[in-house]
Amino acid sequence: YVSAGVRLSVDGVAQNEAAKGEAVRALNSYSKRTVDAVAEATGEARVNGSLNTDQAGLVTGSITIIFKDGDKLGAALAKALPEAASVIQPALSAAAKTAGKDGQSELRLTIRNGKVYVGFFPIGEIPPL
Repeated sequence: YVSAGVRLSVDGVAQNEAAKGEAVRALNSYSKRTVDAVAEATGEARVNGSLNTDQAGLVTGSITIIFKDGDKLGAALAKALPEAASVIQPALSAAAKTAGKDGQSELRLTIRNGKVYVGFFPIGEIPPL
């Protein structure tokens, strides 16, 4: 996470091999929780955001996926989340059209009480933690 000159990163250990654009599970070295991410380059995935849980364990917050190749990312996420492929792939294609000069695009996911949304389109649920 980078904002106003502050950079926050979390150490993690990849739980599987992944090429650029493929899904990778990472074990957070501090919390010991696993997180699904997408490999941006060898040894690197970029997902920024803030998530909280309520007393029932339901997740609320938002994350931003930063990517360069929406087609490869869409294919990797479709493999990881087949039930959400019909929403994820068009959302990534639309987000890719807004790429900056560096070729990077962003896709924001909102999570409310365990329900995951791209914009106002529901794409899945996170079970209570």
